[in-house]
Amino acid sequence: MTPTPIITIQTAVLPTTTISSISSTSPSPTINTADIKAEYYASPSYNISYGVPAPILQTRNTWQKIVYGILFMIIGLIEVFYGYKLIRVTLLVMGFLFWSSTSVIILLIIDNSNETFRSALFYFAIWLGFGTLGGLLSYWCWHLGLILSSAYGGFAFIITILTLSHITLDILRYILITFFVLLPPLVVYRYEKHAINIATSIAGSYTFFYGIDEFANQGYKEMIQLARSDGALRFKPTIVIYIMITFTLLLAAFGIGFEHIFHEIPCNNSWCGDKHRREEKHSEDENNNVLVHQRMKNFFILLFSQKLKKRGGGSG
Repeated sequence: MTPTPIITIQTAVLPTTTISSISSTSPSPTINTADIKAEYYASPSYNISYGVPAPILQTRNTWQKIVYGILFMIIGLIEVFYGYKLIRVTLLVMGFLFWSSTSVIILLIIDNSNETFRSALFYFAIWLGFGTLGGLLSYWCWHLGLILSSAYGGFAFIITILTLSHITLDILRYILITFFVLLPPLVVYRYEKHAINIATSIAGSYTFFYGIDEFANQGYKEMIQLARSDGALRFKPTIVIYIMITFTLLLAAFGIGFEHIFHEIPCNNSWCGDKHRREEKHSEDENNNVLVHQRMKNFFILLFSQKLKKRGGGSG
């Protein structure tokens, strides 16, 4: 699909006089968008200029936004309160979110560098396709799922911190993003319970409020746009976004405490818990016990045979 230039989008939906008035006066005019078609929307969140209100109204609830919103709110609450309890579901969900978010971010960075954006349906297809693939791989590959689940938690944490910190140096932003995405997978195997609990609570809280913003349209979901950090295209949080971030952190903290107190171990179920891992561990323990028993048996047989030989030699 050929990307649609921004100027083409503007020309398609606005008369010439309106475009000239936008460029000469206010960057966020009130526009009649009754005749705007869905394919004219410029990005998954319909904000073509990363935080600056686009000339295309971004508050229309399309079917993609409705799917995003409902799905993200449900997933978010499950991950906040049952992320470690339903660990197999977590591997599926977090793998989906990691792959889908990464694919859309990469595509947005490419499109932003070309100053063109594609249709909302195209972004939705990329989001759904890569997310489904990543979710299934994470579900069946336990270790990959742990890595992606913890990495997505680190990602959700750092983009929230970057929004609050106003760091404008691109290289520093990317270093911090890389650090917080790579650090959790390094510690998840040593501190699995705590790492997954913290990662799922943070990521779940972020995902829940992301879903709310699909309907509220306050700009919270624009935090995911990391390509520009300065100048006119920089994402600029509002008071409402700061309030949503505050509640994001509070909900995450509550989820961490809830899981720590009430969910000591994952549920013993093959499709949503870690039953298969317990069975493997139990089988391994049994094999170890059999091996130890056999070694002890061989030791006593050898010891008894040596005593018999000594007695036989003495009597001879």
